[in-house]
Amino acid sequence: MKLTTSQLSIVLDTAIVEHGLNNVLETILNCLMKLEWTEFLRQTISSKNKGNGYRIGKAIGLGAEIKLQIPRDILGQFYPILLTLIRNQEEELHQLAFTLYSKGLSVRDVSDVFDKLYGSKYSKSNVSRINQSFVKEMELWRNRQLDVSYPLFMVDAIHTRIRRSPKAEVEAI
Repeated sequence: MKLTTSQLSIVLDTAIVEHGLNNVLETILNCLMKLEWTEFLRQTISSKNKGNGYRIGKAIGLGAEIKLQIPRDILGQFYPILLTLIRNQEEELHQLAFTLYSKGLSVRDVSDVFDKLYGSKYSKSNVSRINQSFVKEMELWRNRQLDVSYPLFMVDAIHTRIRRSPKAEVEAI
């Protein structure tokens, strides 16, 4: 079935109103992975490689988790591009949690921020676990070998506002 842009817009609008944006997003992501999987299997040289069902995955939606059905193949060679993007999103969220924590927000504050943005997936204990993963990096940085000397470049300047009359500017030119 082929839909025009206006027909697709109407279908999406009603689906969002009836089921919510997360449900529509979940459906779209699952369809994209299935299309990529179908194309991958079509282009596979080996006739032994075929579809092998789905595995369940999770991603962050708008204030809630999205359940993904990730297609598999028998030889285990298929990995959807979409999952790489989702993994990058997770890493960025972990980096954001660490940055907020390092700026002085408590674990509870970081959890509240994540709760408002991403739903209840990130509890205080999750945020604490994320921050503990960065403790090693902080310790390595604190205990790093320092150089004997560091170059220093110093700039000193003064900025003075001078008020001039409009006539003085014309005469100066």
